[in-house]
Amino acid sequence: MPFRNYTRIVIFYLLFITGNISLAQINSTSFPDITTSTSDGDAVNESYSRYKTKQVDPVAIYFDSAQYLSDKFPLRAIDHINKAIELSISLNDYSKEGSAYLILGNIQQKLLQHELAVENYKKCINTLTTITSRKFSSRTSTQILNGSISFSAYKQMAKSLSELNKNDEALVYLNKCFENVFLYVTAKEKSDAKRLLAEIKLKQGKTQESLAIYNEVLSEEKSIKNPEGEIKTLLGIGNVYKTEKNNDKAIEFYSQAKTFSETSRNSTLILQANELLAIIFREQKNVTKEVELRTNNITLNASSNVLATDANYQMKQNIEIGNAYANTNQNTQAIEYYEKSLNSNGITSYNWSPGCYLVPQTWMGAAAYTVSLIQTFEESAKASKYLAEQYLKQGNFPKAMEYFKTYSNMEDSLKQVHKRELNNALNLGTNLGRNQQRIDLLEKERQLSIKSIEVLKQDQNLKENQLGVRNTIISTLVFCIVFLLIGGFIMTKNAREKRRANQLLAIKSLRGQMNPHFIFNALNSVNHYISKNDERAANKYLSDFSKLMRSVMDSSKHDFIPLSEEIETLKLYLDLEHARFSDKFDYGFFVDESIDPGDFELPPMIIQPYIENAVWHGLRYLDAKGKLDILFTQNENELVVSITDNGIGRRKSAEIKTRNQKTQASVGIQNIENRISIMNQLYKVNIRATVADAFPGEEHPGTKVEIFIPKKI
Repeated sequence: MPFRNYTRIVIFYLLFITGNISLAQINSTSFPDITTSTSDGDAVNESYSRYKTKQVDPVAIYFDSAQYLSDKFPLRAIDHINKAIELSISLNDYSKEGSAYLILGNIQQKLLQHELAVENYKKCINTLTTITSRKFSSRTSTQILNGSISFSAYKQMAKSLSELNKNDEALVYLNKCFENVFLYVTAKEKSDAKRLLAEIKLKQGKTQESLAIYNEVLSEEKSIKNPEGEIKTLLGIGNVYKTEKNNDKAIEFYSQAKTFSETSRNSTLILQANELLAIIFREQKNVTKEVELRTNNITLNASSNVLATDANYQMKQNIEIGNAYANTNQNTQAIEYYEKSLNSNGITSYNWSPGCYLVPQTWMGAAAYTVSLIQTFEESAKASKYLAEQYLKQGNFPKAMEYFKTYSNMEDSLKQVHKRELNNALNLGTNLGRNQQRIDLLEKERQLSIKSIEVLKQDQNLKENQLGVRNTIISTLVFCIVFLLIGGFIMTKNAREKRRANQLLAIKSLRGQMNPHFIFNALNSVNHYISKNDERAANKYLSDFSKLMRSVMDSSKHDFIPLSEEIETLKLYLDLEHARFSDKFDYGFFVDESIDPGDFELPPMIIQPYIENAVWHGLRYLDAKGKLDILFTQNENELVVSITDNGIGRRKSAEIKTRNQKTQASVGIQNIENRISIMNQLYKVNIRATVADAFPGEEHPGTKVEIFIPKKI
């Protein structure tokens, strides 16, 4: 747009601000076709044709108007930007249409209409994708501009999604922002996006990731010499440490941010740093420092007017100072600042009455006025309530009743203002919805008009060929799917049967392996008795041994045997071992009375190897007589078999074993582990065993084995 046209706009807006000209005069004098309401595309096209002859860009005028009006007159700004979108659509100007959606989303974000803002940011990105999808031989200025707009859209959309507590979705779009358009933006814009990423990570509770990002951004801000960005990053790092309850580090970074803000004379950031420090000092009950910071904020705000949109700032700070004194039972000082907070807005217990502040709208507009009024009522109500409580503590009942009455009246008026706020919000939502519907209809009309010609040309050919192609494709797909399903079923079935057969074979093979170590030792025992001419003992031992062998052979035919049979087999085995080593150990065999042997089945000879290990590798090396306990208990739906000995322990046993003993023990335990693993896979059960020291730290730590077996399989 030529410079003279921008000059005209600035002049008219200056006249408007000073009151020398109204918005209606601007509309009728300077830009009659643009600012008046258009109801259809013909009026927009006519407006564009008129301005084209004057070499004026009407879309740019709409942009300037919308951005100027966005803070004080958001609804008028939205109306202007909607007209810009309508004009861009009618001209098929995708670049300006994308920019318009971005501006509209930003305005809606300020109005806390985050869901609508997200929709317009998406429209901005989709519109610009139409342009960027085309191939360019080099990076043109249009690409750079659109890349920057897309970057802002992704970033702002992530911000709105985060405000809607959709942090995971916000991260998705923020990452797209980094991946797609980082080349088209400045270093400051990149740092802003990374700070937003750190804020979202902090909201998700990922403090270390957030801290790492902030430190990276801090280094980048220092390198590009951006004091404002550096201060914001220091405040973010302080927030991370505050979240981690590391108040000392938080104070350190907040203080750095405050120092840099004072050096750069950035009043807004000084106020933020002071507020954050005051919050921490409140937690530490450091009233002196908190009051000093909040007093400085009041002075700074009054002198710089950096919070012009928050007319209640001083009131809030005085209330917070009063709270600081109240928390430390300094009631007189608390009353002083609570009364200051009321007096700062001209509200006292003597001049208040319900509805006295329900005055007509000011020039700032209904939305801004209502927000300010509500904040005034809320803060005044707080101050009145706190004053009543403090006077009550002092025993000044008349004053307490007076302020409680004021508080009650304020609450009544606040309800009336909330009602007005609700009506304004409903009107705002209705207007926004109507504008959005109009834009959506225009967009759909454009898409239909672009596609309609192509559809008409191709429709006849498609109808002639579509049926035959479709039937061929469907028949082929059905045949392939049926073939694959049948083949997959057969292959899966064969593989399953083969795997099951292999597992059964492996179980039988492992089950058939009887530890030769036990048989050899049993025969040695018989030989020992014969050498002593103790025929009776030898005969009894052989008789018991034959019973055990018969029991083992019978049970080896089955994958699972009843618990009662396993117990009988174990008792026979323990009798034999005890007869051999009666001078080495005594044993106890306990079965909980609550256990019903019929409820449990278990693989045969799965417990015996652990008992054998306890005797041969733990107890027989003791100088004194040891103790072996076998305990059967029930834990919910599981049988728990505990084998506990007070022998020399696994470590010392491993040191004195011969090479042959190490091999035999390893094979026996490995056999059991393999059997358990295959059983669990084949029968879908959860049999497991744990081995640990029974008495850790003692001279003879012993060994404790626990075997867990589920109910009948």
